[in-house]
Amino acid sequence: MKYYKEGSIPEHFRFKERFVRKSKKAFISFVPQSLIAEITRSSPLGSNVLPCRLKRKGMRQRFGDVREFYASFMLKYLRQPEIDFLQGRVLSSVFMRNYFNPIWIRDLKERALKGEEEILKQISQG
Repeated sequence: MKYYKEGSIPEHFRFKERFVRKSKKAFISFVPQSLIAEITRSSPLGSNVLPCRLKRKGMRQRFGDVREFYASFMLKYLRQPEIDFLQGRVLSSVFMRNYFNPIWIRDLKERALKGEEEILKQISQG
């Protein structure tokens, strides 16, 4: 499976059996190329690795808070329907009919990556 391709957008909808869940169906993601390169070089992690690391650092596992923070922060760069789309709050029929447009996707990608860069800067400083 060639999930991460050079310079591309991870397209979860092409790998339904692995990525499309019953709720919150994320169809695509915008990930900085540097992060994709780092992911492809690393060894796969077991399902317990992240929870264990968070526990060791005394942090709670509240991933819903991460989604909420992302959505709130990204309002500086994206409109609410675009955030809903990226967080998987649209039906697959709506996705294919209205969102899977290469021109629209390119603009959305540029704005989303700009916001994500800002989030990474703030995380690095904190």
